[in-house]
Amino acid sequence: MTIRGGHNTKGTAIKNIELQDLLDSVEFARGLLDDARTVLEAEVCASWHEQQTVRIAYDAEHPAEAIQAVQTVTAYGLSILAVFAEGTGRSVGFGVTAGDIAREDILEALDQARQSARPETTYGSLPDPVKETTAAGPFYDPQVLTLAEEELTQAAIEALDGALTTFRDAGHVRQLRLVGEVWSRAEHLVVGNTHGLLAADTMTGALATLQGHLSATQASGLGTCAVSCWRDFATYEAGVEAAQQALQMQHNVTVAPGDY
Repeated sequence: MTIRGGHNTKGTAIKNIELQDLLDSVEFARGLLDDARTVLEAEVCASWHEQQTVRIAYDAEHPAEAIQAVQTVTAYGLSILAVFAEGTGRSVGFGVTAGDIAREDILEALDQARQSARPETTYGSLPDPVKETTAAGPFYDPQVLTLAEEELTQAAIEALDGALTTFRDAGHVRQLRLVGEVWSRAEHLVVGNTHGLLAADTMTGALATLQGHLSATQASGLGTCAVSCWRDFATYEAGVEAAQQALQMQHNVTVAPGDY
């Protein structure tokens, strides 16, 4: 089963969102806020997140369908933090729209911020832009942004293969279970305010976790691999680690209680 896109709380289809879409929505929101006479200052944040997950559930007694189908979950939205002039003081409000960033949704978030505004005496001020420094990034992998479901499934197969091969080489082919998941994640984030600040970032990552369990000895082991770049995603080694730890736990020693 693949859950890609889907529908938001309003029943409209969730779209694939690019970083430029978020930048455009933040720029539009900033324009609205700049024109609002009662808004002293405001910050807008727009984000998009997608995670693809393959779950692993292997039982040596029932080995079929150990690798489950990819599940994809996507979410995005926009929020506004606004400071309003109120008499001789000011009030602060917050509004959010989830599942869409169209013009009417941004207007709705601004209205939420107005309606939720409350007097605030301890609030300071939003940051001003600072001089740009040399970027050390990028801190994302373009391959993860366009990762095919088949690639993620293959990574899960390799994790399972690493564990099963290690168990088999140690003489264990029955009475063992393996559970875990392999996922990839991509995120876009844009933040802007009415002082002229506008910043954007993209982040990616991948994680594999696999737990091996030997039923006869009740020994378990865990293997993991976490990366930002797909080329470093060593899921086979994560499977090997899970099996090796379970094998080592067969020889654990229980220490009797007492003073030592």
